Amino acid sequence: MRLGAFLFAFAAACGGSTFAAVDTAKDASTSDAAGDGAADARADAADASTDVPVLDGDACASLLANVDRLRPTARTCCPSCNALQCTETVDDVCCPISVTHADAQDVVAFADAVRAFRAQCAPMCPGRPCAPTPTNDCDPNTSLCK
Repeated sequence: MRLGAFLFAFAAACGGSTFAAVDTAKDASTSDAAGDGAADARADAADASTDVPVLDGDACASLLANVDRLRPTARTCCPSCNALQCTETVDDVCCPISVTHADAQDVVAFADAVRAFRAQCAPMCPGRPCAPTPTNDCDPNTSLCK
């Protein structure tokens, strides 16, 4: 059988950029031309060599939804506090974001969700450069790191 490749485009909050999660699940509707199963064996061996399975689009969408749900809490800052804000960074799906305390529980949960998504869904990020981080800038209107 041949591997089917389906792209699922998602809007990421890394500057409004888009990326695609690649689904490399086998396409059951196709078969090898030889019919002897040799191609199947080679494909299965290639699949077995990967450490982390790539999930289907629905599972990746669910993991991405979790990342999106946790992102605002991770970016929370205090514009009226008399302390430096947004001075640390943590990885997002495509680009790092500014946070106030990288070791805070909410930020760690966000970073774990990003790692799970990246490992299992193979996001393809745009080639443009990321915005500089940390920003050292807490938005007074949203109380989120810029």
